[in-house]
Amino acid sequence: IDKDSIIKGISNYQPENNRSQLEIIGTNTFIKDAYNANPNSMKLSLESFGKLNATSKVIVLGDMLELGEFTSVEHREILKLAQSLDLSEMILVGKNFYREKNDFEGVYFEEISAAREYFRSKNIHNSTILLKGSRGISVESILL
Repeated sequence: IDKDSIIKGISNYQPENNRSQLEIIGTNTFIKDAYNANPNSMKLSLESFGKLNATSKVIVLGDMLELGEFTSVEHREILKLAQSLDLSEMILVGKNFYREKNDFEGVYFEEISAAREYFRSKNIHNSTILLKGSRGISVESILL
């Protein structure tokens, strides 16, 4: 394949599978990266999100699943990183994050349905919002 075709193909790619998918709804820009989550992907997503030039940044993080004995320590590390970012709001979803609610700032929910109700009630505008979590949490359903 020639170089121009490759550049055109990559430039026109629009992800539709919750893998770094950009979606604008009203005045908000959503980065949906909710296909999967592990400590590395979560860390890199948060670091990249932290570098964005946006007036209001919100994160909605879902649990990282299947971490076994490392579950607590890995969720705590992600919370430490998230706390270091300049965020307007931090919403955390899942039993693993929920266990850490007393040690880190944020709004915590065990289930996505409760987080969805909260998110709708906030009536967020003019924000860039990162949705990141394991497939089993379905953080993107916060938009439904």
